[in-house]
Amino acid sequence: MRFIRRLAAIAVVATVVGALVGVAPASADTPERLVGTSAGRALDISLLGTKLSFGDATGTVNSALDPVAKAAGQVLPSLVGATSATTASGTAKDGETCGLPQLPDPVAGVLNLSVACSTSIANVLDGLKSTASNGYVTGLDLDAGALLELLGLPNVLADVPINQLTDPLQAALAPLTGPIADATGISVDKTVDTVEGLLKEILTVKTLEVDLGKATSAVTTTAGALTSVGTAEGATIKILPLTSTLGNTPLATITVGSSKATASYDRVAGKAVPSFDAALVTIDLAPGLGLGPLTHISLAPGQTQTILAGTPLQSTITVADGKTLSLPDGGVKALADGVSVELLQGLGATSPTAFDGGLAVRLAHSEAEVAGAPAETSPPQVLGVTALPRTGGTPWIPVAGLGILAIALIGRRASVRSAKG
Repeated sequence: MRFIRRLAAIAVVATVVGALVGVAPASADTPERLVGTSAGRALDISLLGTKLSFGDATGTVNSALDPVAKAAGQVLPSLVGATSATTASGTAKDGETCGLPQLPDPVAGVLNLSVACSTSIANVLDGLKSTASNGYVTGLDLDAGALLELLGLPNVLADVPINQLTDPLQAALAPLTGPIADATGISVDKTVDTVEGLLKEILTVKTLEVDLGKATSAVTTTAGALTSVGTAEGATIKILPLTSTLGNTPLATITVGSSKATASYDRVAGKAVPSFDAALVTIDLAPGLGLGPLTHISLAPGQTQTILAGTPLQSTITVADGKTLSLPDGGVKALADGVSVELLQGLGATSPTAFDGGLAVRLAHSEAEVAGAPAETSPPQVLGVTALPRTGGTPWIPVAGLGILAIALIGRRASVRSAKG
């Protein structure tokens, strides 16, 4: 009997404690946060005060939103060949869309561009999101003769005495006369025919030819990582491809490599890391330009080179570098800045020595950004005896009932043992 009384006392205590002491539910979990974006741009142009942009691609993955991919063949001054894709599940694809670039006057009479195209894809599979997109214009040509005609240069030259024209012209074009004289027999002297012949040779051909690559964007989520990659493929620029004069060898060929920006977030370690590969540039000059053996030039990020200096075809190439940034929200960003090429600076310049004319081209810019934070779950908390009154029932009653039932079973067994003893 004494044993049974002790068990009853324990049951009473358990019941009271069960009524007054509770386990609070875990506080609201904080879900994982993921944000990734990337972008690439193939080409920016500035000509005759008009800004043009070609080959844009962007992508965004956000843990709270559906993934979005966008791209366009031409962005400024109008949107051409644009695509966009987003989805909550499965795959959404806006297939290759192309259109003819829309160029305003007077640029349309000077530049010739190929079609502008883009493609966009968004995907969600097993809760993992990704995007992919690209935009591009494959090439452009510049007609220097049309540019000079537009600027009224032939009319200006017609009013200039021949000796005032030929003296500075010979000095300005001196680096060009070697290969031209070797191939055609033309020599620069103070005769009208010679000047007109030389100008015709230079200005009636396709003066500038540019072959362009794509800009791409990709943001990918896996079980362990979020990775954003923006790329801008390279370009090949040919200045004055005088096929009749130089035997299919351009006066100068500028080859721009690809740029790449990457930002990765480790979902397990909760750490983001940016990186970049800036574009490299090589320049190949036709022989006989008075530069001696220097016909191949390599430029690393941060370097600048001027070629054909002092001539109407003077061109300056500046290779920008990349950089990485830490963002206020804990994320990171990588930038691979492109290449700036000031082409044909003497054409349409404000003065014979200004070299502020021609065509400004910016190539191969890319960027990538990621940010994230792991999910957080707070452990359950034990409340004290001063827990607030409950509403909606008394959840401690089942606990007390189980305690009393256990005591009854144990007490019955003890009674049976006593009777047998």
